[in-house]
Amino acid sequence: MQAVAKPRFVERHPVAYFVLLFVAMMFVYILGGAITQIGKLDTTAQILISNPILILLALGIIARQHWWDDMGLTGGQGARPWLLIWLPALFGLSRLLDGIHVTAPGKVAVFLVCSILVGFAEEIYFRGLFMRVLQPYGQKAVIIWCTLLFGVTHSINLLGGQGGLATLIQVVHAAAIGFLLTALRLKGRSLWPLVAVHALIDFLAWISQSEILSSPDEISLSMLILPAIFSVAYTVNGIWLLLRSPKQA
Repeated sequence: MQAVAKPRFVERHPVAYFVLLFVAMMFVYILGGAITQIGKLDTTAQILISNPILILLALGIIARQHWWDDMGLTGGQGARPWLLIWLPALFGLSRLLDGIHVTAPGKVAVFLVCSILVGFAEEIYFRGLFMRVLQPYGQKAVIIWCTLLFGVTHSINLLGGQGGLATLIQVVHAAAIGFLLTALRLKGRSLWPLVAVHALIDFLAWISQSEILSSPDEISLSMLILPAIFSVAYTVNGIWLLLRSPKQA
């Protein structure tokens, strides 16, 4: 008689596994921020320290659990997932309204690497691992937790010296776009378009120097008004996608 395989820890205790993943992610981000502050390093140092560690950890978990298909990292989804990302891509391009102010090749290269690392790391956790672990609790739980936590975790930028107003705006905007990206992942399945558009938004923000600043006098149209408009648009677009029938989606 063949022995029945014992369910894995993630299957027996998905909430505990989710909490462990989230705590590990936050610990790595906080560690990177602490090293950056103590060493008085450039703010990009936190990204270059934390994100490679998180990516390696995620890939190790995915390989061990055989979750490549579940993560949306394999092919076969066609062009449709790429067409669905038009709205966040449009927001990324709107960053250029402030013009391109960073043209030094070295700096542009650093920002490109950072944007790819952030895009891949955040998507593989929030729209990959977290969604997979929370799957037993249904689509509603996946949407709520992945949306709220994606917004809240952006408050960690306070450790990098970002101002309170800047962080509040970023948290709200991140939650809105996180909601849409979660809906896009549910409908389009593939993770790659989300990684690409996430990296695009961050890269264009950096080279246009349109990061949200702490002083209200320093906040321009693209730094405040546009994120507010797009946050509403993200929410509407996400709800519309989720309410569509499987044949329409």
